[in-house]
Amino acid sequence: MEQEELIEKLKKRMKKWRILASVFLLLLIAAVAAGVFIWERNRKPKEEPEEPAPTRMFLIASAEERVAAFNNEYKHCTAKLETILGWQYIVFEYSTGMKIGARNEYPIVEGTTDQADTGEKIFASVLSDGKTSRECRNDVTIRNIFDVAAKAPISFNGVEYLIFANDDRSYGFINLQTMEEAVSVDFEKVVAQYFELKDIGSDHVQLKAGSAEFTFHSTTHDVAFSGFQINYDSEAEYYRISSPVCLGQGEYIGYIDGVIVPSGERFAFIEPRFGAYVGFEYEDPESTKIIEPSAEPIENPVVLSATGTGRYYLPRYQNVSNHEYNWDNLLIRDDGFRELRDDEGNVISRMGIDISHHNNSHGDIDWKQVKAAGIDFAIIRLGYRGIGEGTLEPDKFAEQNVKGAAEAGLDIGVYFYTQAITEEEAIAEADYLIEKVKQYGTEIKLPLVIDTELYETKKTARGNLISRAQRTKCLKAFCERVEQAGYTPMVYASTRWSIMNYDRDELSKYPFWFAFYGEKVSYRFDFCIWQYTSEGKVPGITGDVDLDIMLMEPKME
Repeated sequence: MEQEELIEKLKKRMKKWRILASVFLLLLIAAVAAGVFIWERNRKPKEEPEEPAPTRMFLIASAEERVAAFNNEYKHCTAKLETILGWQYIVFEYSTGMKIGARNEYPIVEGTTDQADTGEKIFASVLSDGKTSRECRNDVTIRNIFDVAAKAPISFNGVEYLIFANDDRSYGFINLQTMEEAVSVDFEKVVAQYFELKDIGSDHVQLKAGSAEFTFHSTTHDVAFSGFQINYDSEAEYYRISSPVCLGQGEYIGYIDGVIVPSGERFAFIEPRFGAYVGFEYEDPESTKIIEPSAEPIENPVVLSATGTGRYYLPRYQNVSNHEYNWDNLLIRDDGFRELRDDEGNVISRMGIDISHHNNSHGDIDWKQVKAAGIDFAIIRLGYRGIGEGTLEPDKFAEQNVKGAAEAGLDIGVYFYTQAITEEEAIAEADYLIEKVKQYGTEIKLPLVIDTELYETKKTARGNLISRAQRTKCLKAFCERVEQAGYTPMVYASTRWSIMNYDRDELSKYPFWFAFYGEKVSYRFDFCIWQYTSEGKVPGITGDVDLDIMLMEPKME
């Protein structure tokens, strides 16, 4: 019995020790696992601490290179980097000492205030004259600062200005001496202020543009522009504007051009010239001077001066071609004579004079001296029609001049000063020349000319009072009669007279003798002979004489 109890006790103890051994083994395994984990963790390399995030950024990272490149290319201002209130700016300094700059450096950390330590506001763009600084009111940013600075300042009345052209077609400027600015100025509004419109009843409006006044058939009282053009003239250093002008939809009335310049804190419109789309009969004695607006702008018009500062804009001829003379090859000699040369320097023109009894009033003409002076041809007046009763009158020195010029070896043409108001009178003037030429028995190599012009000293002269259409009929009748007689007819007139007072399209087959006193010819249409002065000096003639240059032989087309 005792033996069995002893065995039972031993079994209980063994079971207890097995439990203790199992617990110990589990604890040992856990301890080993923990040690392995710690060892694995400790054997990895230690990571470096992260860099703090940047707090500032540069919009142009290569600012130094951009500044250096700008200074190599441009000399009207100097680019540099400057620190203003702790932030980097790209700055351009001008000869006046004025600086304009745009901020290049900005904070990027959330919550950072964009102010200096003193509490001052930091501007995106800045103007400075070295004493004071302020924000630029024009749209100058780091995005466009180099483009703004690349354009050289313009000079007006001794003051330099920096001009801005904005994306919305508005303009601004900075006075580089006083820091005055104009901002977002609409040039169309500036130009519109030049016009004054007044309703005068009966569907008519009176327009005043400077000292020019015109009346239009319209009920619209507002000026508008179509195709407004703004061009910068780099040589003259100003902006020239130009545009067709409208009174309403499809009511084109003319054309405006002029110059825009800075003035104080605004822009001013100077040297304005408005031209109205007038008809060819606008200056006729019976004209009402009321202009019908055009349905569209006149392309490439003929331009004439009008009363005051105004102009006339007229359609071009349909049948008269443009000349091709190269006025760069025109030589004005020391003696006052003119020569046209070709590109190789060869003279391709002939020198001439035109003569009437006025040139004989100071003594007889020595035609041999005239010829020796280089004069090749003479166009001599044979007669004229009176400005009152309209009688035909001879030039009292006509025959003497024709024979003297012929004996000296000059080529001769003849002319008649017209005051014809009917076709019958014009034919009579042609017959007069034809009969006199036959009577003199002298070879006439050059045309028989009708001289048509304004009689300036008496506005009521009979030839002044007919219409453009009637004058055209008279001139055509004269030319046709001369042509029928076997001679070449020609018309003499000035720029204005040949456009406003007769129709060259109706006479396009006949050569034209052009009167214009000046050096630069703007007249674009064909002419054979150019009378360029009434104050010429020619050996053999006492006093002033008309000088002419023949550019091509006068022939009918």
